[in-house]
Amino acid sequence: MIIFYLIKTIIIILISYIKSKKLLELNASISQKMFSGYINQEISLTIPSNSAYITRNIIDFPSAFTNKVLLGIFTIFSEAIFVLGVFFIFINLNTLIGLSITVLTFFFIFIFSFFNLKNLNKFGKTLNDQYAKRVKVAREAIEGLKDINLLNKQDFYNEIYINENSKIIDLNAMFELRAVLPRYLLEFFTITLISLSMLILLYSGVSVSEIFPLISILAAGLLKLIPSISKILSFSQRIKSHENTIDTIYNEAKKFKKIDQNINALKSFENEIEIKNLSFRYPTTENILQNVNFTIKKNTMFGIKGVSGAGKSTCLNLISGFLNPTSGMILSDGHDIFDNIYNWQKLLGLIPQKVFISDDTLISNICLGVKKKDIDENLLRNIIKISKIDQFADINKGDFDKIVGERGSNLSAGQIQRIGLARTLYKKPKIIILDEVTSALDKITENEIFNDIKKLKSEITIIVVSHDEKIMSMCDDFYDLSK
Repeated sequence: MIIFYLIKTIIIILISYIKSKKLLELNASISQKMFSGYINQEISLTIPSNSAYITRNIIDFPSAFTNKVLLGIFTIFSEAIFVLGVFFIFINLNTLIGLSITVLTFFFIFIFSFFNLKNLNKFGKTLNDQYAKRVKVAREAIEGLKDINLLNKQDFYNEIYINENSKIIDLNAMFELRAVLPRYLLEFFTITLISLSMLILLYSGVSVSEIFPLISILAAGLLKLIPSISKILSFSQRIKSHENTIDTIYNEAKKFKKIDQNINALKSFENEIEIKNLSFRYPTTENILQNVNFTIKKNTMFGIKGVSGAGKSTCLNLISGFLNPTSGMILSDGHDIFDNIYNWQKLLGLIPQKVFISDDTLISNICLGVKKKDIDENLLRNIIKISKIDQFADINKGDFDKIVGERGSNLSAGQIQRIGLARTLYKKPKIIILDEVTSALDKITENEIFNDIKKLKSEITIIVVSHDEKIMSMCDDFYDLSK
């Protein structure tokens, strides 16, 4: 007997471990696919979504799908087998009572589900959106901490956060009530069934000495059924309330476009980039760019200028392959860049207006994604001079191993821009795209950097976006988007 229970315990533990491990692996797999999908898709698909909702889709929804939906389906299936087995025993004991209990129980489940599952999908969506709103408020408050403190608006944001928290508490309390309700109703239903069974047996002429053993078995069986049926109803509610989770994961996965890696296309840049009849608009806007045409020759410095709102940054995002044109083409040596956007982007180095800074060391931010042992120190020292980082950090004094802070909190705006330039140059791109990169720099440093960048023309093609006429005068050619 002891050996039997020992083996049984070991088997149950192993099954629980394997089940948990597989669910966690699936959770990680879905989360990874969502993460990969977002970072690889065109930014035009990401722009309409607030980052709090994207974070929720990557982290929270995969967990909800595996722990609430898949685990719920598994639980319902296993408990349903047990419930059907008990009903089969009841029918064998007494056909009339067994069938009566079976029919009445299924009728109870149907009625309860019909009324209780109403609007649960909408309820679940509201709760999920509320979680995302809370994340959004917290993130915005942290990002705007300086302004909030200077304007003395702490109470204002506290009130908003408390309000979002209160809504989540109310929604969760209502959901938990719905989750435990089946058990209490089932207890009342079980007592009713036992009483009805006794009456049926008495009216059927069964002796009292026969009734009590039969009722005892029925009562024991029904009491065993309460947790199982309660789980079936409770997990049915959870699955129904997470329909929005399932729909979101499915719809987002459909949006993610696979990279068509034609290994023979766009491996190099030899002659020119040609912009032909390029037009672009977002789904909810008028044309930002319309019938744009220009050519960028290799090993030149080409400028793109225009008034605010003319579409300068949009034009760069199109050339970079982050956006698909509404119409027109972007050709590199006669090949459409979208024939192999992966290979095309390997040729590019983009320095945006807002440079991404990781809460890591200075050297890790420059050599982003490169292991320390793999860093080319000679190349690093060269780009440090070109980007003028050596004016505020000394590689020989350990400055490059210091943490720069979250979003570069320990750096000035100008220093962040120089890190962006250094990061791009470390990639050794064939084409560099600069989007108003010197806007945060003083004029002396700006001139020094551009003079150093111009010296790279023999090896790199440079595309510059700026409204500064002096920078445009340094270019070999330029295109005015305002015209």
